[in-house]
This record gives sequence, C-alpha cells and structure tokens, in this order.
Amino acid sequence: MIAMSNYSYNRTYILGLSFISALGGYLFGFDFAVISGALPFLRDQFGLNSWWEGMVAASLAVGAALGWGVDRLLSTSPFGFIVLTLLGFVAGVVNVVRSAGVASGKR
Repeated sequence: MIAMSNYSYNRTYILGLSFISALGGYLFGFDFAVISGALPFLRDQFGLNSWWEGMVAASLAVGAALGWGVDRLLSTSPFGFIVLTLLGFVAGVVNVVRSAGVASGKR
C-alpha cells in the first residue's frame, strides 16, 4: 500500500481543472439542448425525416471528434482549435447580422 503522505498536490490547480471540465461538459450539454430544441423547426422547414434529424443532432459530437482528430493529426494543438473557434465565432456573427437584416426587411 502506498502512503499518501508522500505526495503533495496543488489543490487550486486540481479545483481549477475540475471546474473547467465541469463547465465544458455543461456547455456541451447546453449545445445539445439548443440543437434538440431547434429540431422541430428544422424538420418543418427542411422536411427532415428521422434519419436526418439524428444526423443534425449528432453533428455536434461528430464535428467535435473530427476537429480533435485533425488537430492531433496536424499537431496544431491548441492553435488550430483557437483559429477554428474564432472562425466559427465570425461565421456566427455574420449569420446573426444577416438574419437581423432579413428580419427587418433590409438586404
């Protein structure tokens, strides 16, 4: 049996890692909830069958796995993640601005 008194831990570092991990899991679940809430509207708008609904819901997990794999394969971690996150943010902002223009009747 190993005596635990021989080891020292940085409690702040462990709590910080635990908090970040829990927050990431919470936000990932929140993303799934948002996608699931949008599914009825997507089904009506695009005429999706149950297979395509599953693909839409799974796209978040598949995209995360593919992004992680490409990042590891190209050894670009964490810079590839940062660049692609910023590109996704810019695409989201552009989408919101375009949607606001369409909603107000401007083009």
